[in-house]
Amino acid sequence: MVKTSKISTFWIIFLAVLVALAIGVAGYTYVTLNSKVSKMQMSIIDDENVYKIGQENIYKQSLYTACDNLQQMDLLLGKVAVSTSTKNQAQMLGQVAVCAQAVEQCLSNLPISVSDNYYACQQFANQVEDYSNYLIGQLVDNGKLTLKEQSNLMSLDSVATKLCTALTDYVQGDSGMYVTNGSGIDGSGTLSDTIDGLEQDSLCYNQLCYDGNYSQVEHKAKLQCGKDIGKEQIVNKVHKLFGKAKFVDTIQSGNCTLYDFDLVNGRVVLTQDGNVLLFQSYNKTQQRCNMTQEQAKAVAQNCINWMGYSAVPMWVQQTTDNSIFVYCYPVVDNVVIYPKSVVVEVDCASGKAVGMQAKGYLSYTAHQNYTFGDISQEQALKTVSRTLKVTNTTKALWQKYDKYHMCYQVEGVANGNKYLVFVDSVTGKEVDIICLDGCTGQMK
Repeated sequence: MVKTSKISTFWIIFLAVLVALAIGVAGYTYVTLNSKVSKMQMSIIDDENVYKIGQENIYKQSLYTACDNLQQMDLLLGKVAVSTSTKNQAQMLGQVAVCAQAVEQCLSNLPISVSDNYYACQQFANQVEDYSNYLIGQLVDNGKLTLKEQSNLMSLDSVATKLCTALTDYVQGDSGMYVTNGSGIDGSGTLSDTIDGLEQDSLCYNQLCYDGNYSQVEHKAKLQCGKDIGKEQIVNKVHKLFGKAKFVDTIQSGNCTLYDFDLVNGRVVLTQDGNVLLFQSYNKTQQRCNMTQEQAKAVAQNCINWMGYSAVPMWVQQTTDNSIFVYCYPVVDNVVIYPKSVVVEVDCASGKAVGMQAKGYLSYTAHQNYTFGDISQEQALKTVSRTLKVTNTTKALWQKYDKYHMCYQVEGVANGNKYLVFVDSVTGKEVDIICLDGCTGQMK
């Protein structure tokens, strides 16, 4: 009996030790795995976190590319500003635009938190690209850059230098060891900290006022308004044209007072002399569209006639939904006046005009008479590429940037696409090309 008791005690102790050992191993494993998961969640890069290592390599590539392009942009901007060769300036400005686009894309790819400085960096890259393309056009038109434009380039060059220095220092410093979390030797210093730490004046440059998408002072055509006929007459006209309407408020646009109304299912804005500036209906159908371009033009013609405008539908653009936009322009002495535009939106399912915008029509003033230059139509046609099969030629007043050109409008087809080529009747040179359909263009 004694021997049996001793054996039982031995096995009980042995099993207890095994259980304790198993619990210990399980606890150690849990803690170890938890630690590894925690490290991965904290974006700490190690050999076991392959995904984050791959992402880090992508970030570093974007960062190095941004630095390289900023350095190249810095060099080119300085060279353009001191160059006197139109050819060299145009070539370098083209390279600057490419570098600026790369910088903007790289900044978008990097893990930088949103801040005022980040937006300023993005705006800088966008403006450099946009302004460079604008200056290329100025070189073509004028043959040289003005002193103001050269001064602007020097100002942009200064910002490019400072931004390049800041990012390069980050890349070469300890804090740039890991872009994702900036865990350098001292465990601090993120890329966002570097961007946020830029001094405010380091991102300041000359105010760029030009005809471009990112101009700091946007060129807005001023409405040309006649005498204010008074609220009562404005209300009467709205009721006559659109039926039931509720006056909302007046809006001041330069020297012109605008009257804003809510319709039953839409909105309309009239100028102080009773012209319809904007009309928008909120009633759009979702039925299948089966309207032809000619039918859409007819609807647009009726709409602008009803509004009291003298214009002719020219070009049609259909969006992915049921909206068809018809671009209408006056024709004076057989000359198409493109700056004086009316755009009508047609719902092709219901066959009704659901929108109209006449800002171009009401803003345009005749800057010159419609006298053509000495270039004949035959001479103008000789400047057009032989790849274009010409189908029609007419006269047009065309605006590019802030200049107006009396042109021959040459319509033709190339590679299945329709184009308009505008040839200046004074210089005999090509001014602009518009794609009408079959490709992405301003108008279809």
